[in-house]
Amino acid sequence: MIDWAMQDPPSRAQISNPTPLGRRQYVDLIVAVGFPEIRDLPLRARQRQYRDYIDADVNRDVADVMPVRKPYALRLLIGQMGVRTAQETNTSQLAKFAKLMRETVDQCLDILMRLSMVTKLSAWMPGKSKRISSSRNPTLLIPALPKYFLG
Repeated sequence: MIDWAMQDPPSRAQISNPTPLGRRQYVDLIVAVGFPEIRDLPLRARQRQYRDYIDADVNRDVADVMPVRKPYALRLLIGQMGVRTAQETNTSQLAKFAKLMRETVDQCLDILMRLSMVTKLSAWMPGKSKRISSSRNPTLLIPALPKYFLG
């Protein structure tokens, strides 16, 4: 697709018509999430790919921003965020599970935000509920990671 877009000028006639999908196939694609080349791999190979992706981020990308003394703890922190994707993130609980100080967790979340692995989303709720949290919730931006951590 990128090669097509970089031509001078790109021609729409070169793009084949996509295969029409039904509702079930769209739901399957949404639930499958992840990088297309990884999505079709067998379970063990897919898990190994995501584990290697996280290891590369921790060992290479995070290390460029800040030296990591406990890389296993940062992996555990990313895992805990993946497991808690649909919940409000409590940094004190994350610190407890990752066996880190809360300040360290806050610093790690800041680094993950700078690397675009995490963002802070505002709370929202349909309707007129007045019990909406005003704090912004750190959330993983890679949708396949929660599925990887949950199996």
